[in-house]
Amino acid sequence: MNPSARSMQAGSSPKKARAEQMLKRTAPMQLTEQSSSQQGRSTVLLRRSSSGTAENSLTLDNKNPSKLVVKPDGNILWEMPTDEPHGRMDAIRDVLHGAAEAALALSVVGSGCMGLLVGMMELFKASDSNYCLTSQNLAMTIAVTISSTFAGTVAGLAYAPLLAARMVCGRFARPAAFVGACWAATRGVLRLMALRGLGPASLLKQLEEAALNIGGSCISAAEKVAERAAASGRFRRAFVKLGGVEELLKLLKNGLDGDAVRAIMKALAELLREPDAQKAVVVEDGVPLLVHGLTHPDADVTACCTEMLARLATDTTAQAEIRASGGIPVLVQLLSKSSSASQQLQLLCIASTLAAGNVEASDALAEAGVGRVLMQIIGDTPLPRTQVKEAAISTLHTLTTSNPTHLSALRALPQAQQQLEAVAAAYGNSWYSTKAALAKLLSQFAAAEADEEAAAAAVPIAGEAPEMVDLP
Repeated sequence: MNPSARSMQAGSSPKKARAEQMLKRTAPMQLTEQSSSQQGRSTVLLRRSSSGTAENSLTLDNKNPSKLVVKPDGNILWEMPTDEPHGRMDAIRDVLHGAAEAALALSVVGSGCMGLLVGMMELFKASDSNYCLTSQNLAMTIAVTISSTFAGTVAGLAYAPLLAARMVCGRFARPAAFVGACWAATRGVLRLMALRGLGPASLLKQLEEAALNIGGSCISAAEKVAERAAASGRFRRAFVKLGGVEELLKLLKNGLDGDAVRAIMKALAELLREPDAQKAVVVEDGVPLLVHGLTHPDADVTACCTEMLARLATDTTAQAEIRASGGIPVLVQLLSKSSSASQQLQLLCIASTLAAGNVEASDALAEAGVGRVLMQIIGDTPLPRTQVKEAAISTLHTLTTSNPTHLSALRALPQAQQQLEAVAAAYGNSWYSTKAALAKLLSQFAAAEADEEAAAAAVPIAGEAPEMVDLP
């Protein structure tokens, strides 16, 4: 056999084998239908019964309408598309589309009928009047009538909803707008009356009336003053200018207690954000009242008094009054017992300001044991850096720098130098202002020790006569 014949036989044999295989696989198919609610399509499952094994079967899986995909599990799947349900917007769109088509058809039919009627009327008029009516004139009359009727009908259909809306608005919207305007005006008037009742003059009048008759009106008026002062700087300035601080201090001097004192202290704390209010408190001898408030059992009252004294501590007259009223031992005692970080910072600010501005106050702080309290705060804080701890170190450095008495009292405390060295070592290689203050404190310790050693070396031994030196 020649090579060409062999190649033809080799090429035809695979085609013949595939044809025989397809003939063997020809078998009746079983049709079943399944539904899929997720895809919105129905699925036709064609099962081919085959005499062969399962490996010789085919699967046609339809992913899209009118398309079959083959899978090798012996089944043929065919998904037929179904009409998906229209949504609400589709229904509205269909209604509008139908209405537009109906309007267009009505316009066309109406304009045609109108043109026909006008043409007939022109013909009757020409026959009655015995004048010649040409076809051109008749066609022009009919065309003008049809176009004008069509345009008028379309414009009327488009303009009719606007006219209906205008009519409805004219009938119902105007009364509704009038009612809304009346309601807004009434609300505005009531708001103005309420604001007038919360004005500085009105609240001051309430406080004056409360000074004559102590009761619940005092608490209510003071709470309103605190609320308005916290919200508006303009109110604070106006209230202070009208003498509100003096009136609140007068109420405190009447011996109030409980909720009334708490409300008045909160009002004063908000008002003292203004410099004029601070001056008024100093002039009206309000500092002793604030110092006395530090011993109040209510934590809110002590917090308000601490905040106000921290604002007043920069005034020299207030510093003298704090010291004269015995406020320094109270401040130190409160500092040792306080657990609030904000209150501790305010107390440290007061102590530092008093020590820097007044020698007598600095001596009083040393006598009250402020150094021991500061070392306690520094040692009790486990973290290397906290705001309270750094403020305590800064205050301690201010005290020892301003008055040597504080350094002597600090050196008398057990292991004070070792404790400060441990705190300085906790900062590592960093260099903060607090670490600089610690370095200065430790240098003061070292200088004091050197002075003591030099003084001890200069003291003569007992029993020895001092050496006489001839002066030139």
